[in-house]
Amino acid sequence: MTGQRFLLLLRCLHFVTNTSLPKDVSNAEKSFAKIKPVFDFLINKFSTVYVPNENISVDESLLLYKGRLAMKQYIPLKCARFGLKLYELCESGSGYVWNALLHTGPSMALKDAADGLKSSRIVTTLVHDLLGKGYCVFVDNWYTSPALFRELHNQMTDAVGTARLNRKHMPVQLKTKITKGSTVARFSEELKALKWHDKKEVTILSTYQDESTTEIEKRCEKKHKPVVIIDYNNSMGTVDSADQMVTTYPAERKRHKVWYKKFFRHLVNVTVLNAYVLYKKDNSKQSVSHVEFRLQLIERLIAEYHMPEQHQHRGHPSMIDVNPLRLTARHFPKSLPPTAGKQQPTSRCKVCCLHSKDGKKVRKETRYHCADCNVPLCVVPCFEIYHSHKNF
Repeated sequence: MTGQRFLLLLRCLHFVTNTSLPKDVSNAEKSFAKIKPVFDFLINKFSTVYVPNENISVDESLLLYKGRLAMKQYIPLKCARFGLKLYELCESGSGYVWNALLHTGPSMALKDAADGLKSSRIVTTLVHDLLGKGYCVFVDNWYTSPALFRELHNQMTDAVGTARLNRKHMPVQLKTKITKGSTVARFSEELKALKWHDKKEVTILSTYQDESTTEIEKRCEKKHKPVVIIDYNNSMGTVDSADQMVTTYPAERKRHKVWYKKFFRHLVNVTVLNAYVLYKKDNSKQSVSHVEFRLQLIERLIAEYHMPEQHQHRGHPSMIDVNPLRLTARHFPKSLPPTAGKQQPTSRCKVCCLHSKDGKKVRKETRYHCADCNVPLCVVPCFEIYHSHKNF
């Protein structure tokens, strides 16, 4: 395929027929419908092929997009600031994206929550398939709510998160200021609210830890830190780590004008990240970096779906091999077919002509070739070298 044809097909990339788009919905829902089947298919695959560990986290992710779009959001604390907002559920530690929701405004299909807050409904929707299995959810202060935590606890799911003191049913005693290094805790049945003053006051709500502290050393200074805050710091922030790993090797382009094509590239990028996480878990003894995994994945995809050329190019043949199938498929030497001018034609051996002798390039003719690779080769030893060594 030529580069011009590839760009033509890429320009015509489409996922849903426009005549089948819903009509009596908001502009955001109508826009999301252009890629919703692909999004739902991938998210369903993410949640069915892998069972996450006991600790999971929920947070927002933002895909940069500054074009005109009804569902575009503004989050000043994010690096991109403008773009498509996703609510993601990730496995703590690995960064595996297990579930996700795209923000489309008030018309989002969410599960009901005890307090009716949209933040609580988002958490309930994301963890719905994991309820009753002993998981622990880590969230930030926008999601934390005593009513939500009680509802999750009643369904055998613990929750930990930083809290806002102005939320309903939060203890009034924690609103008073405390001295630096001190800790104050209040209990109400299964809930525990703890306030700790380090550089500034931090309030955290939990359903399973107590008020115990542990001694840590930071900058040659020993201090007592609550265990619940240490667990929160170790398990929260996974969504940001996943975003960092995805943006390191971006498949999407910054100035892509069509939003659903850029979002599709982002979904493919997240799929590769999840594949890398699963590969590391299944091959813990092998130290393969993220970029090495992506390069190996590209090579395997080319080897799997590569099709040999059906036409001959004019000019001198290239000496650069782009066909990795020579190392995997079955190949047999054959005589070069006769031409109009010669009954027994010869051609330059590709392996021999890559080497030099006494400062001059070797020029050796052969009467044999590999019909599958369409490469002239000496029977011995070049045929074996070409099909067994990556760099010859």
